[in-house]
Amino acid sequence: MTGFATEEVLFKTFENYPMGSLLSIIAIFLVFSFFITSADSATYVLAMLSEDGSLVPSNRKKVIWGLSVTGIAITLLLSGGLTALQNVLIIAALPFSLVLILVTVSLLKELYHEKDKMGLSITPDRYPKADKPFKSYE
Repeated sequence: MTGFATEEVLFKTFENYPMGSLLSIIAIFLVFSFFITSADSATYVLAMLSEDGSLVPSNRKKVIWGLSVTGIAITLLLSGGLTALQNVLIIAALPFSLVLILVTVSLLKELYHEKDKMGLSITPDRYPKADKPFKSYE
């Protein structure tokens, strides 16, 4: 345990290095660029999904989604700081993890089905010739 808040640990670590101030400035720049590009990507994808998958969503929808995401983030940060934001993310990730489990089960079922129907396995009677790659679909 360091005794510092989570958001202070990186900067306190940099204080022990030569040119720690420069490292802190670089870290701030990297964190900002990460958040800005992530928010931009999220806004673009949300706007795209709002227009039924259009690859060029309208600027109006992008602005609306950008303001919505910004408002939610500011509300969470002001209401409980980083802990509230982490808790909301954990709660939101639970349904998505169930979807990922179902996708994994579906993928495994499809792979086994493909193996059975297309014969995508090497058995002793189906070894490839020494100078040829294995092609099960021939």
